[in-house]
Amino acid sequence: MNIDHNVRLRYFLGFLFIAAILVLAEYLEIYQGMIPCPLCMVQRYFLIALATIFLLGVVFKRGQVFLGLLSLLAASGGILFSARQTCLQYYPKDTLGECGVSFDYMLKTLPFNEVIKEVWQGGMECSEKGWVFLGLSLAEWSLIAFVIFAIFSILQLKSSTN
Repeated sequence: MNIDHNVRLRYFLGFLFIAAILVLAEYLEIYQGMIPCPLCMVQRYFLIALATIFLLGVVFKRGQVFLGLLSLLAASGGILFSARQTCLQYYPKDTLGECGVSFDYMLKTLPFNEVIKEVWQGGMECSEKGWVFLGLSLAEWSLIAFVIFAIFSILQLKSSTN
């Protein structure tokens, strides 16, 4: 196998891993009744962006360095927002704002900079742990996944430049 084939295969495996994460998120939403908070939705969008970038990495032989940089940027954004939600889960609940409106409603009614401000501020719904596996909340698992994707992106960049 040549380097190009290895890079593209790893992008495909990364894409499959993200697809599994998104299927789990949909399962939790549909069958367990978990309504994603605005921070969860932003993390989901970063996952979708990463999946798209990884799929492009599978399809195209050229531009692997650019795709590696894009995936690192998307993973970093995911780290930022999942770390924020993880922090909110450890705040005393009385220091957070009230439950806000849905992310879709914010996007329809507020300017984009206000949406980001509201999402970043978080609220009671963002501080709830909800689903817990092996003692870690969904936000903490999301943070771990995004760190893995950032490391993965760095390794892909390294492979692409060799």
